[in-house]
Amino acid sequence: MSRQRPEEPAAPGVRKVATVGDVVEIPLADLPGAGYSWTPVDVPAGLTLLDPQWSPTSSGPVGGARRRLVRVRADEPGDYQLTLVLGRPWEGSPAERRTVSIRVRPAEVEETR
Repeated sequence: MSRQRPEEPAAPGVRKVATVGDVVEIPLADLPGAGYSWTPVDVPAGLTLLDPQWSPTSSGPVGGARRRLVRVRADEPGDYQLTLVLGRPWEGSPAERRTVSIRVRPAEVEETR
């Protein structure tokens, strides 16, 4: 069974713990009106990138910052590094880079009698 775990805003060097089947949400602020958005790069095997979700920040101006939830499903136990970059598609180098450490634990097995 899949469980979602809402998380606090992702600061550089953040660490997450999940169980196989969990959906890990990584909240980030991006600025799409200026062309800036977060993009995961090199998603490791063992994690599956899901469709992102967005929500506007508190009554900000049109074109202002929004909250983006980068979502990954934990498929395999292990320790993973997920790198995210903030940038504009037309610029060569990112404005910011963050790495999120994700530890995925095995799912608990229920005993059958």
